[in-house]
Amino acid sequence: MNLIERTEKKRIAACVETVRKKAPLVHCITNFVTVNDCANIILAAGGSPTMSRHPEEAAEITAGCSSLVLNMGTVSDLDAMLGAGAEANRLGHPVILDPVGAGASALRRRILAQLTTQIHPDLIRGNASEIRFLYDGSGKETGSVDASPEDGITWENAAGWGSLAAELAERLGCIISVSGQIDVLSDGKKTYLFPGGCPE
Repeated sequence: MNLIERTEKKRIAACVETVRKKAPLVHCITNFVTVNDCANIILAAGGSPTMSRHPEEAAEITAGCSSLVLNMGTVSDLDAMLGAGAEANRLGHPVILDPVGAGASALRRRILAQLTTQIHPDLIRGNASEIRFLYDGSGKETGSVDASPEDGITWENAAGWGSLAAELAERLGCIISVSGQIDVLSDGKKTYLFPGGCPE
């Protein structure tokens, strides 16, 4: 497990530059609280956002996009997410899943199971509590966007979080990104720690 190294920083910078040159169209099915933020983040990164949530057009919109982001912040969009996810998988487009409030209710647990079995996410990005729940069904899930303090990532426990992320990445066949005071990123083979994040 490595702190992000200078050579990796150069590779990341090159990836960012590539995104800005290609200006990809990104389809986001996200909750009403974050729509504006997600759109602005995609614009700032050099992409172009679209935000269709209707089940009758979500797959069709996805077909014209470069990638798909699914955010479980509000869970009323499941049919749109499943349709769009299936289309993105069929076309080989990257799918990013944000399992907001993963273990907070029986409904969210069921929806998370559907989103991780009926479609294949390429990257799952969550806070430490959400990722712990996805890993083993435990954790102090609060139902909010914040991780429980008991699941905080510190330098003392970062190696354990790295191992958890790597094992989950290998099990699910995707990249796992855990956000916290120290962010953890793993594809199951390489694991990186990014200092300077937010404890919540």
